[in-house]
Amino acid sequence: MTKWTLRCESCGGEKVLDVGFNLYEFKRVYIYCPKCRANTFHIVVGHEEQSE
Repeated sequence: MTKWTLRCESCGGEKVLDVGFNLYEFKRVYIYCPKCRANTFHIVVGHEEQSE
């Protein structure tokens, strides 16, 4: 699994999303932002791979 750092386009808040696929293939991801309290578009900032 890879942990992705995402930034909300509306408020600029960052969050970490742990998924098993490459988010760089998407320009934006539409997910829930706890600061905005709504589903908003997020930009992929970076990633951190976990080694097993």
